[in-house]
Amino acid sequence: MVSTFNLAILPRKKWNIENHLFKEHRLVDLSGKRGARSWERNQDKTPSKNIVEMLNLNASDPKEQGIANALIQRFDKDHFQRLLLEWVVDANVSFRQPEHCRLRHIFEYLNPSVAVTNAHISHDTVRKRIVDLYTRYKTCVIDNLKSTPGQIHIAFDGWRSRNRHALYGIICFYIDKDGVPSKLVLGMPELKISHSGENIAAQILEILESYEILDKVGYITLDNAGNMDTATEEIAEALGFDPKKRRVRCFGHVLNLVVKALLFGHKADAFEAEINGEPVLDAVQHEIWRKKGPVGKLHNLVNWIHQSDKLTYRLRALQEESFSQSDDPKVRAKNPVDVVLITLLVGFRLFI
Repeated sequence: MVSTFNLAILPRKKWNIENHLFKEHRLVDLSGKRGARSWERNQDKTPSKNIVEMLNLNASDPKEQGIANALIQRFDKDHFQRLLLEWVVDANVSFRQPEHCRLRHIFEYLNPSVAVTNAHISHDTVRKRIVDLYTRYKTCVIDNLKSTPGQIHIAFDGWRSRNRHALYGIICFYIDKDGVPSKLVLGMPELKISHSGENIAAQILEILESYEILDKVGYITLDNAGNMDTATEEIAEALGFDPKKRRVRCFGHVLNLVVKALLFGHKADAFEAEINGEPVLDAVQHEIWRKKGPVGKLHNLVNWIHQSDKLTYRLRALQEESFSQSDDPKVRAKNPVDVVLITLLVGFRLFI
């Protein structure tokens, strides 16, 4: 009775094992020695069959069949997609980049399981998962900030993106619980209303409250714009501290103003408006700069070289000639440099 019972249930166990291998591990017997099971008939193509076809393997060969099954078994779809998301964030590429056909072909070439398991993700999926990850890890950030032994200092500034979004970057600086100086981007909210000090302060306070650090705010570093003065006063009133004692002027902005005053005198803004306004004749522009002394003449020289291919080649030739005559091998190995005119901060900079 016992033997008969065991014989009766052995085939069923074998069927159950095969069902489990397919459903849980996507492994099948591709040798053709067994008849098609119901779950196998209902599948258009199993992953292992696709791998066999893509790699041109012999399904009758147990070793090659094992290769196909191993590729499927070792490929972790979730891990692959997580790595892809991390690359998108770390490299700061478009959310649509994972949809690029060439990139997908590379993934499929490296491991056909990417295509077989439908592991590719769309830009909508990228966005949703990144937002989900942000929400999930924000709790960890909050706990980390709340555990800091000292105050958390903040800095923020606004700018307009190329696609005309008015953004404010908010950064905090602190010493973590291990005594390591740290900094963290808290947010980059878009301010769609007037950029008054009151509106800016309300946006900043909302971000600080979301991280639960209103009671830990220390010093605030900002530029010298009037609306930033008002924003500091609003934040100080809300958090209960003296704005004059907690406000730090942005040293970069102060240095910029100092250099402009040295270069252009007391009427630097009026001078820049005259230069950068309507198109000015070269002779007129030259005379304006000449009134500013040697710095103006240097600017004209740099601008003159920068706008002329002939003079640029001449400058390179003079450098190469000078380098070649040196007894120092390091000097002889130098490459010539070009002048670069930049009008972002103090008017120009000469890069050598």
